[in-house]
Amino acid sequence: MKAIFNYCVGVVLTGCLFSACNTTTIRDDKELVIVLDQSDPLRLKPNADEIDSYLGLKQDLWQGIKVNVTFISDKDVNAEKVITLEKGNRLMGNAQMRTAQIAHFKKDLHTALGGMQTGGSLDHSIIYRAVAKQLNALSASEAINKSMVVYSDLMENADVSFYDPATVALLKTNPGAIQKQLEQNVPLRNLSGIHIWLLSDPGSFEENNTYMAVANMYKQLFESKGATVHIEKTLNL
Repeated sequence: MKAIFNYCVGVVLTGCLFSACNTTTIRDDKELVIVLDQSDPLRLKPNADEIDSYLGLKQDLWQGIKVNVTFISDKDVNAEKVITLEKGNRLMGNAQMRTAQIAHFKKDLHTALGGMQTGGSLDHSIIYRAVAKQLNALSASEAINKSMVVYSDLMENADVSFYDPATVALLKTNPGAIQKQLEQNVPLRNLSGIHIWLLSDPGSFEENNTYMAVANMYKQLFESKGATVHIEKTLNL
C-alpha cells in the first residue's frame, strides 16, 4: 500500500511539474524597435545588413527575437510591422530547419525595412510622443535585451518647435525646461535596461549644432529614466 501511495504521489508531482513547465512564458532574448522619421528628408536610412549584424544571429542561431518597425510623422498613430523569430531549442532543435527559419525572418525584416519610405516633408513632426509611446511599451517587455533605433533629425514641431530660435536657445541653456514640457504630454516610465540609438547625419555645421543640442537633451532625459543612449551615425556594437 505504501509503495502504491508513493507511486501516486510521484505521478501527481510529475504532472504538476510538467504543467508548470508548459505554462511558463518563454521570454524573447531580444526586442528591437526601429523608428523612422517620415516627416523630413533623411540622409541616413535603415541598413538591413547592419541591423542583421546588431541582432547577432550568426553568433546565436537559437535566440528569440521580436522587431517592431514603425514611424514618426505628423500623426500620433502610425503604421507598425512586427517581425518575430521564435526562440529555438538549442539542445533538441534541428540546425537545418533553424537556418531556414532564420532566412525567412531575415527576408521579412528586409522587406519591412525596404518598405520604410523616406524623403517626406510634413508641416509638423510629432517626434517625442512617437518615441515615448514606443519606449513605454518597450519598458513593459519581458525580453532580456531591449533596444530602440531612431532614424531622425529630431526636429520636433508639435509640443515644442525646434525651428523656433527662442526654443533652441532655451534648449541650449536650460534643457530641463524643454524636458519638463515634453513629459507633460507623455510621461516616461522606468527605462532601465533599454539601449537607445539616436542615428542621424546632419548636412551642415549649423544643422549639426542644433541636432547635437536636441540629441543631448534627449540623452539626458532618457538616461535619467535608466536607459543607455548612444548618439551615433551607425549601429556600433
